[in-house]
Amino acid sequence: MYRIALELDKITNPGSGLGEFSSQLMKSLVSLPNSHYHFLLLGRSENQFVKLKRGSEFHKISSLHKYLPGLSPSCHLWHMTHQLSDYYPPKASIPMLLTVHDLNFSTEKQGLKKHYYLKQLQKRVTR
Repeated sequence: MYRIALELDKITNPGSGLGEFSSQLMKSLVSLPNSHYHFLLLGRSENQFVKLKRGSEFHKISSLHKYLPGLSPSCHLWHMTHQLSDYYPPKASIPMLLTVHDLNFSTEKQGLKKHYYLKQLQKRVTR
């Protein structure tokens, strides 16, 4: 069975665009008919997750996982659901799917802050 980790940290803020995206993505994927995929739903609180069906499981993540990604569950594919996520797969050899929602910082930020956000995005893209 193919294990796919979904980093859903922003689901804790359902009123935001990222929270809504995370929620809809999770609902769609876990409602797939019995498939060859096993979804690892990564978040801070299990309360935000739909009733888990067979083929999916919740894994609690904390800020510790940001600094020690080796604590994250093993998987075949890691889906980073937004471009500035701090959560990475446990091994660098695990393929990563990155969803980029916007590049607002390129017009909203100036100087060093703009450079910082661009550098962070580039780090995730070239990983």
